[in-house]
Amino acid sequence: MLIQAEGYVTVDGRRLFYRSFGESERVLVGLHGGPGSNHKYLLPLASLAGEDLRVVLYDQLGCGGSDHPEDHSLFTIERAAEELEALRTGLGLGRVNLLGHSYGGFLALEYALRHPAGLDSLILSSSSASIPRTVIEMGKLRAGLPREMQETMDRCEARGDLQDPAYLKCIDRLYHQRICIIDPWPEEMDRLFREWSQDVYREMWGANEFFVTGNLRDWDVAGRLGAIAVPTLVTVGRYDELPIPLAEQIHEGIPGSRLRIFECSSHMAMLEEPHQYLSAISDFLSQRS
Repeated sequence: MLIQAEGYVTVDGRRLFYRSFGESERVLVGLHGGPGSNHKYLLPLASLAGEDLRVVLYDQLGCGGSDHPEDHSLFTIERAAEELEALRTGLGLGRVNLLGHSYGGFLALEYALRHPAGLDSLILSSSSASIPRTVIEMGKLRAGLPREMQETMDRCEARGDLQDPAYLKCIDRLYHQRICIIDPWPEEMDRLFREWSQDVYREMWGANEFFVTGNLRDWDVAGRLGAIAVPTLVTVGRYDELPIPLAEQIHEGIPGSRLRIFECSSHMAMLEEPHQYLSAISDFLSQRS
């Protein structure tokens, strides 16, 4: 994989690490999920780079190779959107095609509503426009567990014991059913969890995917989706932890958007169905050129 450039953009005295692939004025910027992961699992997107497309991936503040400030109050979606704008202008990217996966999709929506002039198109993969709605839809997934597991989760959450081995066993089962259904997990998934920034995750999300207590818990832009006017592709896995109704809500809210469901994927279609995922992204972008 040829790296054209890598380096840092400084925003308010703090560095964001980025990597850039390809040479073109036409740019795809990828936003990783988490909150708290890093850009590495999005590296398959670099295969789309070439003379007609530049791909830029970066680590959000507190994640990966970017600075990790001790002040955790800096970890908010509003600040992250402004950091993205600073990165876009700092690298001289012009109007960008913006791809956000999972929490990166939340961030992409926040950015689209704050800085519409910076966008050429939007790709929202396995994401949501409303955390309250997300909590409801993800809660329904727990109903697919055996009753004793559901009762274990309810009991442990009620007493605040989220490190109980029995509770963690339930979470692990949900992760393997709804985050990545490849068995065994590929190295990319193991690395993702090894390198996860727990400080960012706890501040913004909470203890685990299915128990939201962080500062994102009330974030909701579903009622503002109609203001997004750029071409938009919405993708989701058939077995996604952010289930299809959340993708449908975005699709129905953004005028003229397209919806693509990956039938053999959960939350990580770029790993579970890489050819189909990259082809969908490439086809969408080619229609924008």
